[in-house]
Amino acid sequence: MRRALLLLGLVGAPLALGCGALRQNLRNQFLSYRGAWQCSGGNCKVAQMERSIKQHREGETNITHVTMHNQVAMVFNAGAVPDTFSARVSCGGDSADVPAERIKAPGDHGIAAQKDSYVVLVRPKDYAFSEGCKTYRVRAHATWEGGKKSYDVDAGLEPQ
Repeated sequence: MRRALLLLGLVGAPLALGCGALRQNLRNQFLSYRGAWQCSGGNCKVAQMERSIKQHREGETNITHVTMHNQVAMVFNAGAVPDTFSARVSCGGDSADVPAERIKAPGDHGIAAQKDSYVVLVRPKDYAFSEGCKTYRVRAHATWEGGKKSYDVDAGLEPQ
């Protein structure tokens, strides 16, 4: 009997955890990285940016190659509208929260093909650690159901 209960516990726990993740996914409570938009020459506004199509992967993380002028727009799609959305930038062991004014909600950023997505503007001048940064990492974070459910997605920028 004790063995049966132990076996049930060993099999049942991962199954229960998997079902919770499946339920969250079925409710579209996830984030996905859609890519980065850059200025083709000089400084420009978000609506004038063009998508960078060059990228590579490092493990599970997409790293987009960009021309870094005054800013780069990283686009993240939330399957369902989250209660909260935030982002954090890191480079070389240092990190900082992305200022709230640099996060644009769906419809507020001007990237026509991504109207349903969030835009995180990465501006090197916002971060004291950006000088000499070879690869920026951004972690987008969203919560649903009053903070009970959350999802993170990582992406990167490699200035050329």
